[in-house]
Amino acid sequence: MTLSSDGTDGGAGRCQRALLHWEKQRGLAMPTVIHMTRTEALRQREELLERAGLSYEQLRERADAYALTMEQLLIWHTIEGLDYLLSDE
Repeated sequence: MTLSSDGTDGGAGRCQRALLHWEKQRGLAMPTVIHMTRTEALRQREELLERAGLSYEQLRERADAYALTMEQLLIWHTIEGLDYLLSDE
């Protein structure tokens, strides 16, 4: 996933970082790159929190205590990746 800093799908402000989702294909791990705007990433982050049924703080606390369901753990890792891409570093 690449994010552009101006909220569009491209341009000079395109983030160089990519969040890769690995898929099995013919026994080999193949990366999938998803392109989305900053606005779309923020929306997805909120939708993931709603799906988990927890606030960000609750999800983080449960992750720190290893007390997440498998679905919540997958959501947590996705949110961590989104947060990395959304950071200004």
